[in-house]
Amino acid sequence: MDEENDVDAQATTASSDGSDSSPAVIAAPWDPVGTRVVGLRLESLRLAVGDDVTRAAIREQIEFLGALHGYAHVTFCLQYLVEPLAPRAEDRLQIDLIAASTGEAGPPSTQDMRELVEDLEDLLQSHDRWYRFERIVDDDALAHALSPFEISAAIEVLRREEPVGTALLRRGVGFGADLTVEEVQQLSAFSAFQLTDDPRSDLIALLMAQDHPVVFRVTAKPTSLSAEERLALGALDRHWPAPTGPGTLDDVARRSLQAMAFVDPNFEVTVTIAGDRRLSPTLVESVGIAVSPPQSPTAAATSISGGYELAPIADTDLSGSALGRESSDVDWLAPQPLRRLRRVMGPWELAA
Repeated sequence: MDEENDVDAQATTASSDGSDSSPAVIAAPWDPVGTRVVGLRLESLRLAVGDDVTRAAIREQIEFLGALHGYAHVTFCLQYLVEPLAPRAEDRLQIDLIAASTGEAGPPSTQDMRELVEDLEDLLQSHDRWYRFERIVDDDALAHALSPFEISAAIEVLRREEPVGTALLRRGVGFGADLTVEEVQQLSAFSAFQLTDDPRSDLIALLMAQDHPVVFRVTAKPTSLSAEERLALGALDRHWPAPTGPGTLDDVARRSLQAMAFVDPNFEVTVTIAGDRRLSPTLVESVGIAVSPPQSPTAAATSISGGYELAPIADTDLSGSALGRESSDVDWLAPQPLRRLRRVMGPWELAA
């Protein structure tokens, strides 16, 4: 065991100090002038077994995700790429952590991107008892990860949006007004993605069972609520009807929206599944369930959580959508200033 640990320590040192090889740095296909991309590839994984170990792994994952909020100009993408017909067995499933940076004051330099990789490696070292990533050092390999195949179908997995009641805006006024008529506005709330102890092994097995290429991507960009969004949340809160009691739908939905106003740090998140042909409904629904399984009917309701909504992405040129393309066919109930919040979440939901 000691010898094994020594070998691991030597490998970690070699990759983190940059002495073995330099990471590939390429221009982003969707923004070749202003954005640069680097990547790390998962080389080994230890499955967490036992409740205590699982909780420790999840806790460290949340801490890792929270630390990423410091990279304000970087979009991160965790990608599962399955290519069943790849000549080598080890290439049929690749799990990559991709980072695309726009720089703080203009396009980042190659040195800036190498320092970003070193920062990520330092951060990952504190979690290397669970998983080990290595630098992607080949430009072609990184370019292939961004555009692995010609995509013909893509779907985004979103928080579900639920109508939860109406807000009283005003009553009729004047001697002839009908005081029984009220002008109301439909209220809605977004469900929270539900974090579970599922190690994703079932999802990976289903991805590997596909007979054609598929890619599953989770992108996260550090963000903060805008002043307009906070004002809109405040206005909505003031118009919200008084809950009829604790744990009622009105009360739970109100708590869900209030939580969005105070959670920190925040990330703008997109979750997509894409393929080179029609996507199996079984696969798509399984991705949704893996991200956010239904909440147990016996669970105490303190917020709206569990479940998801699937929305097609009309533009399937996904060379850059790995890092933020959104669905186009979404029916919105929420007013415009609050719609972005459907994709804004903290580290707990992002961990899901």
